[in-house]
Amino acid sequence: MIYLAIFILALLIGGYFYIEYLTSSVEEVENRITKALKEQKIIKERALKEQKELKDKNDKLTFSIAQKQSSFEALEDKIGDLEEKMGLNGTAEIFSSDLNITNLDKNVINNLLRLLPSGNPVKNCYITSPFGYRMHPILKKKKFHTGLDFAAKGKKRAVRSKSDGVVYFASKNGSYGYMVKIVHAYGFKTYYAHLKKKLLVKKGDFVTKGDILGYIGNTGRSTAPHLHYEIRFLDKPLNPHNFINWSGKNFYKIFNKEKRVPWQSLVKVITTTSVTNQSKHQKQQ
Repeated sequence: MIYLAIFILALLIGGYFYIEYLTSSVEEVENRITKALKEQKIIKERALKEQKELKDKNDKLTFSIAQKQSSFEALEDKIGDLEEKMGLNGTAEIFSSDLNITNLDKNVINNLLRLLPSGNPVKNCYITSPFGYRMHPILKKKKFHTGLDFAAKGKKRAVRSKSDGVVYFASKNGSYGYMVKIVHAYGFKTYYAHLKKKLLVKKGDFVTKGDILGYIGNTGRSTAPHLHYEIRFLDKPLNPHNFINWSGKNFYKIFNKEKRVPWQSLVKVITTTSVTNQSKHQKQQ
């Protein structure tokens, strides 16, 4: 009985200390959980604070971009108004239309069609936006469209030079996207905009009529793949529609359709040059 009593007493004492140990362990675990919850709360608060700071910075950046975009559009409007006053947006000087040019030499006709822009820059295409004032598809306000927009079916539509000339710009150009500018004879220029990034010509290249400059793209301020095509005389936009249909069959019609070019003077120079070259050739023979 004494041994049994001692065993029970020892068991009770051992159980007491084991229970104390378990209680201490539970308290330690609870303390760790409490500490972890506090750290989690601190991390969460810090994350929310950083998220708020990032949101504030993003809002400020968005507002700043919107302000700059607004300023840029206002500047574009001012430039447009200035161009209109200076006659750069289609209201160029009108030259006399009482022309009586007929029966030109075949060489003169061929030279004019080769040296001046003529024909369509893209095969099997259709016009999506005409020359003149229109509702801008992105800015949603009336603006002067200085060229023609062409769309064409197919993924790889070649854009070709419509006259002999020299490339004086071939790179990215703001809202025009990737663009090629060519200077031609007698004060004419052509612009080809929204091309694919990989241009096939570079600044300084000489091109002949029909050379591929690049491919229709969707770069710059554009809502869909298309070509923006401009023809300029002394930097003043002309209606490209009069030139894309110009050929030997209807050669004389353009003289009355496009009155912003001094055709009488130009034809005189071309004719004189052709006669001079012909005389030199005959003398050499």
